Amino acid sequence: MKSRRSFLSLCSGSAILLGSSQSAWGQAIRRGGWLELSSLKGQAIYQRDRIRQKAWTGMRLHRVGEIFETGKGAAATFKLDQGLGTIQVFEQTRFRVKALHKTLTGGRVTLLTVLQGQIKLKVRPMSNPSSRLEVFTPVGMNGVRGTEFGVSVQPSGKASVATLSGQVNTTAMGQTQEIAKGLQTLTMPNESPLPPSPLQDNPDAFVIRSKVEDSTLRLVGTTDAVNSMQLNGEPQDTDREGKFDISFPVGDAAFVDLRIITPLGKQRDYKLPLR
Repeated sequence: MKSRRSFLSLCSGSAILLGSSQSAWGQAIRRGGWLELSSLKGQAIYQRDRIRQKAWTGMRLHRVGEIFETGKGAAATFKLDQGLGTIQVFEQTRFRVKALHKTLTGGRVTLLTVLQGQIKLKVRPMSNPSSRLEVFTPVGMNGVRGTEFGVSVQPSGKASVATLSGQVNTTAMGQTQEIAKGLQTLTMPNESPLPPSPLQDNPDAFVIRSKVEDSTLRLVGTTDAVNSMQLNGEPQDTDREGKFDISFPVGDAAFVDLRIITPLGKQRDYKLPLR
């Protein structure tokens, strides 16, 4: 899977990174802040340098370069310091702490990079104008100052944003779209964001299945263009219109599991018979 760098930024403030010792955590707090893992379902991994360990409730992200990754069926929630808000992390999501610091006027700056998967943020309005939270994705940048919204990134780098409250400014390739409350958009790799459309938050899908050979099945279908999709637990790509066309070996399986997830986290599971 290729990862093309760009970024997604959210203006709000707080600092984030994974730690291992209380003394190191205390230093990080004085430098800029942290993210605390307040709840964890299933298994997750955090990585510092090249060392990977199991994550645990109560741990804090506080160092540049640390990575947090959820496994299949896992989910996590982080609290931002100073009560600035929360970040929900969905299954099979991987993000990295890119930067964190305090501004000269006391604001908090946090930069995250979502490499793949899905997060949902709820951030209260920032009282300090220099505070911001930036979330980088492979294709664009989003800036906010207090909002509730979701971000998802497909294996191709295609990124979707849906705003439940407040406003998100989505920027890519030098172009910006304002994604106000009740709107959604997507950004394709190496393109500017599409104009916003009404929020759907609809995980429905239309699927046609057909056998190509005795041991191969082809699924052709469509869903809302901003939605993410998993096939037997593995993330899949959709095009700019939400269409997909996948052929895969079926073996002795009787069903195939298809999951559709909206940027705000609503999901629907489809169990499709193979015979």
